[in-house]
Amino acid sequence: MHTQAEAYDNQLDPEVPVSEKAKRRALRKQNKEKRQAKRMPKPLKPRNASQARYIQSLRDNALTIGVGPAGVGKTYVPARIFGSMLMAGEIDTIYCARPNISKPQHRIGFLPGTPEEKIAPWMVPIFEGLQDSMSPSKFVDAQRAKLIKVVPFEFMQGRTFKNCAAIIDEAENCDLDDLYIILTRQGGNCQMVVCGDPIQARIPNSGLVHIAEMATYPSMPDTGVVTFTHEDVVRSTQARLWVKAFADRNEQINLQDAPDRATNDPRDFYKHPPEFLR
Repeated sequence: MHTQAEAYDNQLDPEVPVSEKAKRRALRKQNKEKRQAKRMPKPLKPRNASQARYIQSLRDNALTIGVGPAGVGKTYVPARIFGSMLMAGEIDTIYCARPNISKPQHRIGFLPGTPEEKIAPWMVPIFEGLQDSMSPSKFVDAQRAKLIKVVPFEFMQGRTFKNCAAIIDEAENCDLDDLYIILTRQGGNCQMVVCGDPIQARIPNSGLVHIAEMATYPSMPDTGVVTFTHEDVVRSTQARLWVKAFADRNEQINLQDAPDRATNDPRDFYKHPPEFLR
């Protein structure tokens, strides 16, 4: 069995003597280049037509709303894109927000630490995409430099997001009051994505399908809505089959019928606005 040193030696001109020290130095360089290549993020390529539309909207529009089942890349894709934008200096900050709502029987109680530390477990899906866009070490550096910020919903009102990107994940667990606050945080040069799966809503009055419908109005330019189906699931074959099985059992949500299906009519939102709008 040939060693790496022998393989390297065979590539050299036999007439040119090479010291053992030079061979070791060359091998160290080769191994370093291999390690660096592994740390370099792989290019993001769409895995289906829906992802291609999603990527295009994220790059072209100030606001993108992604609606669809689990495993289609609703969170991962924008995290990759916005992470690359941060590394390229196109934006100054990435804001991440996600409602920490779970079923009562699954709650683990109060968590210790700062507000950011408390919500960190819910941020893992976003952080995984960001790490893949810049390497784990650069991700840690960006967090320490406050270039990646977690914004708890309790402290979002009154904020202005500018020169940044914002990822609002699991938006199916936001009602219209929450989504009004979120969508009106956009300042100058802010690209935002609001994504979620209405079927996984843990609240009875989710507003996600309503804003997806409102975003299609002619008066809402620079806004894209991308819907995914079970055919777009890329997580695994098993995940795709289960999404389809549940879709077959429970009629899949159609955004065109959203106002009639949800429990919170958008017209009631304007007739009876929340207290902070009165």
